[in-house]
Amino acid sequence: KGEINNFSVPGKNIKDTLNIGINLHADYDDMSIEGPVYIGSSTKIGKNVNITGPTVIGSNCVIEDNAVINECIITDYTRVGSDASLDKKIIFGNQCIDPNGNAIDIAEAKIEWLVDDMRKETHLNEMQYLLHQTALGIDTATQ
Repeated sequence: KGEINNFSVPGKNIKDTLNIGINLHADYDDMSIEGPVYIGSSTKIGKNVNITGPTVIGSNCVIEDNAVINECIITDYTRVGSDASLDKKIIFGNQCIDPNGNAIDIAEAKIEWLVDDMRKETHLNEMQYLLHQTALGIDTATQ
């Protein structure tokens, strides 16, 4: 369990079946990882994140608090929001691809608040903002 036959996961092995690039920002005691998992260089992993492999997370990504990632490939410069639960997806640019090869355009589906290119500024509409705040456990009635 936790291995891929005939494949050597890149990066430095730091914990069981977790390999990482350089400059990873994560608190390993405040996240759940079941490998094999590779996390690229200069990626930031939030608190209470659950990652189940086989999963590859590219370089310069941001995985926000409480995100769930199960058997995914997430390419470089991707932001996964705190409300996201990704299961067997490939996130490639502005596309979210399922195991059957079906792709949805993230912008057209209006889910940039869940998954997006972290290099661009995202503006949430009022409903998206309220859903995001609710998912973070912030009481929006007192704001």
